[in-house]
Amino acid sequence: MSGITPNSDRIKAEFSTLLDNFTNLVKASKLQDPAKDQASMPGEMLEVFSEKMLASCRALIAITSELKRTTLLNDIESRNAEVRLARNQQGVHQGQQPMETEGATNPGEEESDVSIM
Repeated sequence: MSGITPNSDRIKAEFSTLLDNFTNLVKASKLQDPAKDQASMPGEMLEVFSEKMLASCRALIAITSELKRTTLLNDIESRNAEVRLARNQQGVHQGQQPMETEGATNPGEEESDVSIM
């Protein structure tokens, strides 16, 4: 599946960014020796690292949402089976014979299975 590789690369990149910024945040927030106070990072840097972490988390949530949407929309076979099952159940409740073959329609009725262009 060609769609998996780009998402996999995006996920790895976002996790890497998240991990790098978390590591930098922890390093920057360490209590240092008062004699080395000049070497400490300003508080704004901590905010920058945390904002970058939040951006990575938002990107990961967006990727997850996109994957869920893609899975739901591309599951045509299951959707078609659900439509056929609903038609069969509806036909049985109305006293008609259930359809035997896949894709069979009642006379004069068009096939209206779910399909995505």
